[in-house]
Amino acid sequence: MKISNYMVWPFTAREEGDGIFSIGFDGLDPVAVKATEKEIQKKVLEAFILIAEERLQHRILMPVPAVKNAEHILTIPFVMAMKIMLWNELIKRGISKAELARRVGVRAQVMIQLFNLRTNIMSSGLDTLVNGFKAIGMTVEFTAD
Repeated sequence: MKISNYMVWPFTAREEGDGIFSIGFDGLDPVAVKATEKEIQKKVLEAFILIAEERLQHRILMPVPAVKNAEHILTIPFVMAMKIMLWNELIKRGISKAELARRVGVRAQVMIQLFNLRTNIMSSGLDTLVNGFKAIGMTVEFTAD
């Protein structure tokens, strides 16, 4: 599976009134955010993170987004997409973060911090993510088109 499949998320933003917008992503429940028309683009990533964190906390798979002829697209950071993809694989395989930490050879707290979608851990975090995929028998390949 390509990480790029998890990076592009079509969304809708509907004004509900009184500065409240309903932001929805294909296959996910919408979330309400308070914003002005000018702020809504910044609030879309925040809404996505709220939705994803809730699902991941309850071990519910994140769908692979189906990009159609969408009016609005959110492109999430590469590292965030990797976190979501690895988390989905852990759920599918019944592997906990603690077990993954054991397999990778790091403390469980490292895995908890690693899966925080609000941080964009690069160097050592990226290495730990790659090692996480390896620990469950998968390989990671980076490509540029």
